[in-house]
Amino acid sequence: MLVSAASTTFDVDVVVFDKDGTLVSLDSYWLAPSRTWITQAAGGDTELTARLERRLGLIATDSGDQLDPDGPLATASLDDLSSLTRRALEEFGIGSDEAEQRTRRARTSAAEHSATLAPVAIGDVRAALTSLGRAGLGIAIATTDDAVPTHEALDALGIADLVDFVVTADGDTPSKPHRLVLATIASHFGLLPERLLMVGDSARDADTAANGGAAGFVLVSADRRAGVRSDAVVRSVSEIRPVPSLSP
Repeated sequence: MLVSAASTTFDVDVVVFDKDGTLVSLDSYWLAPSRTWITQAAGGDTELTARLERRLGLIATDSGDQLDPDGPLATASLDDLSSLTRRALEEFGIGSDEAEQRTRRARTSAAEHSATLAPVAIGDVRAALTSLGRAGLGIAIATTDDAVPTHEALDALGIADLVDFVVTADGDTPSKPHRLVLATIASHFGLLPERLLMVGDSARDADTAANGGAAGFVLVSADRRAGVRSDAVVRSVSEIRPVPSLSP
């Protein structure tokens, strides 16, 4: 099946989507919980807050805070983010026991905060996935989020019924960008990884496509940012479409 993204065409059978930053607006869904994470970890220390922001990828801009799309807060699994936070706290002079306690509070508080927020879709996600599915393409999700919040987000977006297979960070498969992410998805569909198209918003997603031997990588980026290897760039998944067959 031919799929077009911008001016590039791919011959694939399955499209694999990252979740946050690709289907869901990353800042709307995870920016405020990320602030909560850092606030809890820093324990009210202004200097430590600033150092954790730099280390974990929370960027202050003239228009407000935003997440670095390639930083740990945006791309790391919750387990990896916890490890990074704990190590950073210890490096910045917090004792190991206190660092562990602060990290646990940060993770719990951020999870509770994120559970109160409704994910905001980037473009008409349901229409895009519906079109691809009706054309006969398989739909998969590969995310560094955990299973429960992932499925809650898919339900909130109204696309859970359109997704055939999901790989999350807390499952049996190693996290992105490990090559087994796409190998696991390909195996589920009875295909080779070269029949998969990876779609994401970060360098980690690009590495996942390269490591896994995907047919290509489509970058979702509103500002068409440079620096991430991709075969095509779109503003939203609405620009990824099946190519109509020319046969009668």
